[in-house]
Amino acid sequence: MARLAGLTASESAEFKATATARFSVRTEPSPAENPARSQPVAPASRPDTPTVLPDDLSPAIAAAMKVLDEDRFTKRPEKRVLTAPEEVGLSMLLRGGVDRVGVEPSAKELADLSPQDIRRRARDCLIAHNQGLVHSLVRAHADQGLEYEDLFQHGILGLINAVRKYDPSQGNKLSTYATWWIRQAVSRAVADEGRAIRVPVYMHDLMHKVARAERQLLSAGRSLSAADIAVACDLPITKVDEIRRISRVTDSLDRVIGDGTSLGELVEARTALPSVEGTVLRSLADRDVHRFVALLPERYACVVNRRIGLDGREPATLDAIGTELQVTRERVRQLEGQVLSVVRLALEAPGGDPHTTLRSMLADPRAGANPVNGISRDLRSSKWSAGVVAMRAFHARNGHARPAHDHVEGRFPLGVWAAEQRSIAGESGGGLPTHRKIILSMVGFLWKNTPDEPRQARRRVPPRPPAPAVADPQPSPSPVEPVVPPVPDETDAPEAREAPVLPDAPDVPDVPDVTEVPQVPEATAIERYSGRWEEAIELPVTLDRNVRWTAHYVRLALGHALLDEILGAHPAQAVSEAADGNRLPDRPVAQALHVLARVLDALKEQGLRPDDFFECPSPALLGQCPRVYLSSHPPVKPEGRLALAQALKEFTPPDVTVEEPAGRTQPPASTTEHFHQEAEHRQRELHEAHEAADERIRNAQVEAEERVREAERVARLRMAALEERLRQGQAAAFLRIAAAETLERETAERLRAVERRAEQRVAEVQEVSRSRIADLEAQLAALRPAPPAPPAPPRGPDPREWWQRG
Repeated sequence: MARLAGLTASESAEFKATATARFSVRTEPSPAENPARSQPVAPASRPDTPTVLPDDLSPAIAAAMKVLDEDRFTKRPEKRVLTAPEEVGLSMLLRGGVDRVGVEPSAKELADLSPQDIRRRARDCLIAHNQGLVHSLVRAHADQGLEYEDLFQHGILGLINAVRKYDPSQGNKLSTYATWWIRQAVSRAVADEGRAIRVPVYMHDLMHKVARAERQLLSAGRSLSAADIAVACDLPITKVDEIRRISRVTDSLDRVIGDGTSLGELVEARTALPSVEGTVLRSLADRDVHRFVALLPERYACVVNRRIGLDGREPATLDAIGTELQVTRERVRQLEGQVLSVVRLALEAPGGDPHTTLRSMLADPRAGANPVNGISRDLRSSKWSAGVVAMRAFHARNGHARPAHDHVEGRFPLGVWAAEQRSIAGESGGGLPTHRKIILSMVGFLWKNTPDEPRQARRRVPPRPPAPAVADPQPSPSPVEPVVPPVPDETDAPEAREAPVLPDAPDVPDVPDVTEVPQVPEATAIERYSGRWEEAIELPVTLDRNVRWTAHYVRLALGHALLDEILGAHPAQAVSEAADGNRLPDRPVAQALHVLARVLDALKEQGLRPDDFFECPSPALLGQCPRVYLSSHPPVKPEGRLALAQALKEFTPPDVTVEEPAGRTQPPASTTEHFHQEAEHRQRELHEAHEAADERIRNAQVEAEERVREAERVARLRMAALEERLRQGQAAAFLRIAAAETLERETAERLRAVERRAEQRVAEVQEVSRSRIADLEAQLAALRPAPPAPPAPPRGPDPREWWQRG
């Protein structure tokens, strides 16, 4: 009746419950009726019963049992593809029956089952019949670093997880659901095991993205440049270059090829054994490094050895070192920062011997009981760091000149700070801690040698006529450096060597820089040009003039102080090591040595000394002398080498006063006029250079203004175009919004019409159902037997009531 009335399942259940409550229906079997209809009626379904009834799953379970029985006698069951009922039935058996459809079994639960258990057999059956799916998906990942058998095994692992998690009530086929699990397992295996050096999964995806973009560009006939691929993948160019570098195939030399042959046996050995000299130099360098680290305190030495791997083991992490020292990771990081700052300072010191420098720094009692901690804390102080930075900038611009007392460098009172440091340090710098003295020496401070320190050898120069007396203490506007007075021999009295011409700064407050005019050039020239020029001239020339001979020649001619000034601390140290034969310098240092050797050869041919060239202003260097210019543009850079070569080409040697033999009269001393003429000539050249520079600056300003105007015009045009596009976009957006509102109104009207039709249809169905229910109740009432009529009264007298007879 429910089927004829068109009732739904819920309406049928409600109708059955109402009929059972109102009527008592009893059915009696009869021979003419079908025995199947004599079964009791199933109770009404409860609200929590699944939509698929148990009667509907019985064919699927029966099909699954049939497959299990047939597989026992089939030679290759994986060739057969399961049907949908068979997959559903096997999944029901795997989960433990219809009542456990919504319960996902765990991997441990299935592993604990016996091989003969029905759930275990159902799982194995699903895996066996879907091996073809794994084979079809694994072929796409071939030639990516893993063998086909390994890829298939990882695909089977993904299939096992898919079979365990498969829920047939979701309406998907097992192959559709398992595809994603298999692909994930195989791709993860390729990312983890496909390369000798593992690449992260996210980088593996980017590599596939870049490779896909390369194939698309190649098929389109476009170039495969990093810029095109970056645009196609929406990635930075640096990221594309990194991905391309990582994408290179890395193979193992131990990989077996063919019948027991490894790849390393097929590769020709092109790397020769290290030379004996290289091995000896490396061993000596290692010994020096260990001696250097051994000077540090025990805890700091342990951190350096374990962090860098100097003890022969792999470099350790901060956590591992903290575990060994029984401290935290953050404490190890602090110790590492402290010791690296001290070691870096010792290596950059201009003395040339880091071992001696570090030992003197740590032995200084002013550094405290823990010298490494005290030095690193002192280097981090804000005022000291700001002063060093300002002094370094001033030194790079002005050389070894002293800053004026009121000089300010980048909002920092550099003159006051420098005066404070000099007052604390004294003339020799002994009043400062060793590390502060080293840093100030690196940024331009010059110290006098103490009586205990070895005195540097001073060069002998031919006697020159004394400079004219200074009548006016005002400094000359000419940029030409003052003439250095004659330097006496070492046997002279120290009083004769210290002969300042001008008074001290307190006596002349209007001109604070006058005190430095006679002092700085004399001390600087003595310490700077302390090389052994005579030995360099007599040095025998080798046939090939190799790098070691060139480094020794340059070091003898210029000395370590001048090399440190014009090259820098590290290149000067590299020159010293190359001259000693410890190691070869890098290419920029070797090129700088070659240029300096050419300069020295030219000076030797002309009978001059290094200071005649390096202290002579050159128009090619904008009026600066080569020493000052190279201090900011070292010859290890290409621009420094070009400028030095140009300065050598335009160099005009000054007149050299030759000492006449005994018995001859000296020519008249008229060199003062010559010096004045040369100074005027250099001043004119400098003025012309300034005018040329001003003209270039004006031309550059005009060109820059034209470019700015052109850029503004282009920007205005682009702005107008962008505004026009914005107006067009706004108009199009307004049109789309209006169309969307119209479509929304039409959709709402249609939805209301559909709702009205649905309500009418529901009302009609309810009316028809009520009429049919009324008809059914009437039919039931007609089938109901009528109650028996009461017996009629007797017509005659009752014989039992004899007393009522008349």
